Amino acid sequence: MDTEEKYNLLIIGGGHASFKFLYNLFRTSRMQFQFKLRLPEYVNGLGIGILEKGKCFGSGNLENKMNQTTYPAN
Repeated sequence: MDTEEKYNLLIIGGGHASFKFLYNLFRTSRMQFQFKLRLPEYVNGLGIGILEKGKCFGSGNLENKMNQTTYPAN
C-alpha cells in the first residue's frame, strides 16, 4: 500500500513509554504553555501521529505496564 501521511509530530510505537511521554509532555506547565500556543496548528493542521505495529494503541497491554501515580491530574 502506497500511502503518504504528514504530521507535525510522529511518535513511533504506541506502548507504555510513548503514552508516558505524552502524559508527561502535557502535564508539565512549560509544555502545556507550548502546546496551547500550537494547539490551533495541531487541530487545524497535520496533527499528531502514532505509528503502532498492532491494530490497537499499546497492543491492548497498557493497563499492565503503567505506573500508578498519586499526583493530581490538574
